[in-house]
Amino acid sequence: MSDMLMRVNPQVGAAFEGMCKAIEDTGTLEPKVRELVRLACVVTDRSTYGIRLHALKAYELGATREEVTETVMNCLPVAGIEAVSSGLAAAMTAMESKRGVHHGS
Repeated sequence: MSDMLMRVNPQVGAAFEGMCKAIEDTGTLEPKVRELVRLACVVTDRSTYGIRLHALKAYELGATREEVTETVMNCLPVAGIEAVSSGLAAAMTAMESKRGVHHGS
């Protein structure tokens, strides 16, 4: 959740946070899979912040580098080469920031 949203409008920030929690609490997807789905969404939306956030969360939840990059690559037919190229760069940067966490190769 964006700290900025909470600072600018705490009521809206809390409502957004509540909505996200309700989706997570009533869903059946594993947390790692949920983050990979969200990663694909933000790649198609071209949100560098979102890509870094969801790639890192997926990685911390056990996704391998290959799963993260495959998720981004699967956006190519929908999002195009520019979105996927920048998405890969942002995702790789996020995962490299967590050098102590190792999943896959």
